[in-house]
Amino acid sequence: MPLIASVVDRAVPVRRHLLLFPTGDEIPGLPSTYYDSVVQVWFDDLSDATSWFTSEVFTTTVAVDEENFLDRSQTRFLYTTETPITG
Repeated sequence: MPLIASVVDRAVPVRRHLLLFPTGDEIPGLPSTYYDSVVQVWFDDLSDATSWFTSEVFTTTVAVDEENFLDRSQTRFLYTTETPITG
């Protein structure tokens, strides 16, 4: 079981956690960019997100493990809200 899955199950309310990896595909006429991956972490509200990112589990386990495979100085966060258009 991945580390994040095992700690999230018993930690703060993370609704969904997704890892998105590039396929290398391109659509002609649409500019693309390169990222190693994109991570989505879903919470019910900003309070839950704050609880997670400041929790002991995150700061002492998850963030420490992330140092093994990413440059945290290059990590950026984008806080969003979902507005369904169709579907």
